[in-house]
Formats: sequence, structure tokens, C-alpha cells
Amino acid sequence: MPRRTPRVDDAPNRQILDDIASGLRRAAILQAAIELDIFTRIAEGQDTLPAITRACASTERGMRLLLDALVAIGLLSKELTEYRLSPTVETFLVKGKRTYIGEEVLNHFAWDAHGHLSKTIRTGKIAASTRTQFAAEDASALWKKIGIAPRKTKQLRVLDALRAGDLLNLKLKPRSFDLILFGNSINFVSPEQVIGMFRKAYEALAQNGRVVIHAPMADDERGESAKAAMTGIDALLFSPDGDVYTFIEYRGMLEAAGFVDVVNLDDDLGLVVARRVDSSQKK
Repeated sequence: MPRRTPRVDDAPNRQILDDIASGLRRAAILQAAIELDIFTRIAEGQDTLPAITRACASTERGMRLLLDALVAIGLLSKELTEYRLSPTVETFLVKGKRTYIGEEVLNHFAWDAHGHLSKTIRTGKIAASTRTQFAAEDASALWKKIGIAPRKTKQLRVLDALRAGDLLNLKLKPRSFDLILFGNSINFVSPEQVIGMFRKAYEALAQNGRVVIHAPMADDERGESAKAAMTGIDALLFSPDGDVYTFIEYRGMLEAAGFVDVVNLDDDLGLVVARRVDSSQKK
């Protein structure tokens, strides 16, 4: 059954606007906590207000108000005078853990750029930002979805195309990789550049090698995926030609570069796989 774009409410609803404003405030609270290393300090055992204040080189009044807010939004809990991390924070926001994504979270804020979105839309000029790097995807989580047995992963030659310009600028030996991964960076280049990167990937892959795209992907109607829509705003702010592509667009660009067997694995984020097959072996 085809999915439909959510309907706009029939009646005026101020709560929608209040929720958006509240979300902005919550984001500011989270950003401050990450930048001050509050979660990491608590994980290290500095879990009282005086201890956290000293460890984070902050004022006690400011830290108290921030910690109260973090408790209110469910990122911390408090037992008498001691603060505790929520399971989500413990997993994703403590530095040194393999699952840490604090820098990736900060990358999504880019306050200065988002505050001038209307200017970017009017002028077409991309925003200046101190946060323009995007964390690479964890390739190990993709093996099962792609259909590669874990025991075979060590035998594969893998290239993770981290930044948008990497694959266009790198000199790669022909047939030197079995798998090439593209993450969110692919949304920050033009369709022509995407095809250029795919062509270079094709030449760098061995026979039956695969290219994997794991990035937000728009639905055909461009109205359903909130993550794709938000990535589209980032592409507008930080790239002169970037966009969020649909599966049909990806398939066309991959086939233009020579790939076959283009498959949409219908991942929540967006997962497309295609294969290199030499022309002599194509049916």
C-alpha cells in the first residue's frame, strides 16, 4: 500500500508552533552540555554540582540551571545531590566510547547558518559555518543489510568516501576495491558531480564489486521523510549545488556511470546498492 504524506491539521493548532520553539530550546541545552563535556565528566564520577562546575570550568549558578534543564528534558536524573546519565546519554554522548556521536550531533545545529535560511533562499549564497564536517557512517552496521557474512568482511578491500570531494580528487588504482561506501556527503554535491564520483568508483571497483549509498533519500513525492527534508535544508545552506536524491535519481546516476543491479534496500535512512559488471559479462 503506498504511503501518504501526512495531512495538515484542519483546525488552527498553536501547539505545533510551541513544540517547534521548545525543540529549539532543547537543542540549545543539549549543545551546551556537549560543548561543556558535562556528560563525560559525570561518567568519570564528577557527579555533584560543585564537582561538575569545577571540572567544566563554569559558574555554579549557570551550571545549576543547565543541569536542572537537562533533568527536565530527560537526559539526566538526580538522586539527592548526585546526577546520573540516562541510558541514551550513557551510550551516545560519553567521549571515549565507540558509540559516541557528540560531534555528529553538534554538526546538525549550525545555529548561524540556520538563522539565515531565508537569506540563503533569497540569494542562493551558501552560509558560512564553522561546522561543515559530517561524521562517517559506521560501516560495520551495514554488513548484514548488504548481505555480506561477517566472517568475510576482513577479506574485503573497502573505501569509505568520507567527504564530498574525496572521490573526485583521489587517484585510485583500477580494480583496487571490493566495496565503496558513500554516506551523507553525497547530498552536498551536484548531480553531475555525483555521476563523476560514481564513474570513478566504478573504475576503482573489481569485477562484481559493489557501491553502497547510505544517506537520507527522498521519497518520490518528496514529502514523507523528515530526515531527508532536514538534510535538504543542510544541503541548501552548505552547498551551492547539493540536493537530496530519490531512488529513481540514484538509479539513473548509477546506471549512467556503468553500474547494474541497482537495488533499494529500503533502509530507514536510505540504502542503495549497485554492482560493477564488465560489459563482456553483461547479459
